Amino acid sequence: MPDLIVSAANARVKRLRALKDKKHRRAEGLFLAEGLRIGIEALDAGWAPQAVAYAADREDHPLIRRLLRACRGDLLPCTPAVLSTLSGKDNPQAVVAAFPIPSRSLADLRPGARLLAAERLRDPGNLGTLLRTCDGAGASGMILMGDCTDPYSVEAVRASMGAIFTVPVVHASLADVLAWKARHGATLTGAALHPAARDYRAVAYGRPALLLLGNEAEGLPPALLEACDQLVRIPMRGRADSLNVAIAGALLLYETLREEAPAPPAPDTGGPPG
Repeated sequence: MPDLIVSAANARVKRLRALKDKKHRRAEGLFLAEGLRIGIEALDAGWAPQAVAYAADREDHPLIRRLLRACRGDLLPCTPAVLSTLSGKDNPQAVVAAFPIPSRSLADLRPGARLLAAERLRDPGNLGTLLRTCDGAGASGMILMGDCTDPYSVEAVRASMGAIFTVPVVHASLADVLAWKARHGATLTGAALHPAARDYRAVAYGRPALLLLGNEAEGLPPALLEACDQLVRIPMRGRADSLNVAIAGALLLYETLREEAPAPPAPDTGGPPG
């Protein structure tokens, strides 16, 4: 077992802590994932950590040992106080792991049945929630356009609940997205408060369906509105004029499932008949 780290000033701990900053994530090519559950989700998706900081007094936990065995780099047994400087102090985790940031382009995305694109998405919690919803709805990827928040920030990774490891994320320009759309015969559907927008429940999304969300405050700019094959809106019955972007994305993603045959019923896992 490596020596116990008792000081937050330890150089290896400081290197991991620096990954909370986007500049250091880019320089190191690594990002942080907090918590044992997310770490195991990563392993199950085929990812290997490059460093693992963990609570030394829980080293014998079988899942922690699995994460440590999979690590391809530094192991950092820490005291709870040191570990709390790497994870949320209000909810300290037993494990904080560093994973490599993948190098992906739009060409790496398979068409699948549905994909989600977002333009100038600024809130990391919304981005992480959308990734989690993409995973749940079986989306084959997420495209970020314009000045979006970093999907590998601690907040976005935490909100994704492990989906950052299962849903490919790429950055792309409008021109590249339109070229990809034409190559794969996708239908681009934009969510917008626009006179031409139809009820989101009344359109055909096609396959592959490429769903486009705009900036939380400003919506889609004119160039993106014009690029869409169709525009949809979500009916609002109260005083608010729009929904949270993560909620809107979830509604659209799951609406595309209505065009598919229903999934077969789950097998009965109850006990034997009486």
